[in-house]
Formats: sequence, C-alpha cells, structure tokens
Amino acid sequence: MATLSYAIGPGLYDFERDKLEKEDLQAEIVDQRFESYFQAWHSLNYADLGCVFTKPEKKEKVCKEIAGVMGEAMSRLYWNEADAIEFELLMFKFYCSTGSRDTINAISGLLHKYIKPACRDLMKDDWQSW
Repeated sequence: MATLSYAIGPGLYDFERDKLEKEDLQAEIVDQRFESYFQAWHSLNYADLGCVFTKPEKKEKVCKEIAGVMGEAMSRLYWNEADAIEFELLMFKFYCSTGSRDTINAISGLLHKYIKPACRDLMKDDWQSW
C-alpha cells in the first residue's frame, strides 16, 4: 500500500522530510561557519593585539570582544558548581606549582568547554558574515 501511494505523487510526508533535511543542512552550514571562525579566532592568538591588529580602534574592539566572551564564559563556568570547584582547585595547583602539563591541559580543557559556546553566542554577528 505504501508503495502505491508514491504513484499518486508526493505526499505530506515527503514535504516534511524535505523540510527537515533542508533545516539539517542549514544547521550544518552554520556550524561549519562558526567552527572556521572560532578556529581562526583561537589560532591567531586573538589576544596578541600588537602583531595582529595595528589600528587603535580595532584593538579596543578586540579587547571588548575578549572581555565579553571571557566574562560570559566565566559566568557560565561558575554557574556549574562542580566545574567551578574543579577550576578553582586547578588554578590553585597551577599557582602552587610550576604548572605541570597535566594541570595546564585540564585548565585549558575546562576553559574551552565554556569559552567556545560564549564566543558563539556573543559574537554571532561576526561569524555569521563569514
């Protein structure tokens, strides 16, 4: 019976499936655009303003962007009590020692968990133009 229904023409199910596939494709494109933006933002060492940007007004904008992203990321981190405790313990270990590679990797991973989503939310206008 189901095979005979296709002989009549496309049905509502076909339109819904096409719509969902189109939405999935658009979401994938948006995700890829953000990933390329974030990789560029991260790999250029965005905070190293002296060698990347020369105009003073651009430096001020970048400082505000970084402050916004870090503020949002730290706010989200501290809303998660378990991650906040872990972060403070790792920072204390880092402060007390010479900064072992394991401690640095753990801090980096924990920060990345919160910085990336904050960057996606706060800098939406910038990466959507890529």
